[in-house]
Amino acid sequence: MIPNSFLKQKKTIFICVLNWGLGHATRMIPIIDACIDNGSKVIICSDGQALLFLKKTYPSQSFESLDAYNVKYAKYWNALYLIVQSWKIPYAISKENKTLSILIKKHKPDLILSDNRYGCYSKDIRSILITHQTHLFVNKWYGFLPNAYLNKCLSKFQEIWIPDNEQQTLSGRLSDCKHPNVHFIGPLSRLQKKQAKKTTDLLIILSGIEPQRSLLEKELQALYLEKDYSVKWIRGTSKRVSKHSPKIEVVDLAQSQLVNRWINDSKLVITRCGYSSVMDLVCMKQKAILIPTPGQQEQEYLGSHLDKHPLFTLIKQGEIHKKTKAIIKKLLID
Repeated sequence: MIPNSFLKQKKTIFICVLNWGLGHATRMIPIIDACIDNGSKVIICSDGQALLFLKKTYPSQSFESLDAYNVKYAKYWNALYLIVQSWKIPYAISKENKTLSILIKKHKPDLILSDNRYGCYSKDIRSILITHQTHLFVNKWYGFLPNAYLNKCLSKFQEIWIPDNEQQTLSGRLSDCKHPNVHFIGPLSRLQKKQAKKTTDLLIILSGIEPQRSLLEKELQALYLEKDYSVKWIRGTSKRVSKHSPKIEVVDLAQSQLVNRWINDSKLVITRCGYSSVMDLVCMKQKAILIPTPGQQEQEYLGSHLDKHPLFTLIKQGEIHKKTKAIIKKLLID
């Protein structure tokens, strides 16, 4: 739950959202709604697909652009590729903090809410970081360096809000935190479970950074699941590159109402192992196959942590062609 003290006064609030797939944007919807319902003035700051999605969701709100992090994934050797690019993150954080300083002078906010944007803080304005990842799972030989840098970033914020339960956490050890002012606010989801007839066998929901989003799309297309099942597909991008079977109902960027209806109507979901997706599925009590993004250690840890959860079954991306059809058949029978 959002702390009651947060909603006592009307404020001008910066809500800064990371553009790293659409999960960060979708999970902020309950918080954005709470701020608007409270009568606060909301200024949403982001970039890329996340900014586009939020503009469509809140057409009457104010928006500002932040600098992109520009961290990319490779087709192979993602862990090494990300290490090589690691210099980009401190640079991007420093750059977005300078941009935010300009926006603060323009709008004079009373509060900053930052979803995983570590440069969106001010020493003069109450700054709250919303994140489930306060501990990084990285190689033991060099892991102390990124975790030391992460702790330095966390220390810039007056509060940390973790979207999870303090007991029986979905995030596991990812949310181990030494910050002196931490609040567990419970899982965030824009979706609601409703009783509905299950008319669709499979709902595929994609998101995340390229090229891995497109690679997974092609891998799943190659299974020709529509031959045996009724399938719907949310692509998670506005870039139309892949051709889908005419038997499949496809949307590029889906608004909350459609996602809510399609999940309620579906027997099984196939999606990435992003934490925002996990929160949505738990809130919907929806069975799902989770496919971690290769080399994204957060998702790989989440997959192993949640593999014994009654709702979830884990498949590694390299095992899609070997295991997916058999697992789908078993899960739909169960």
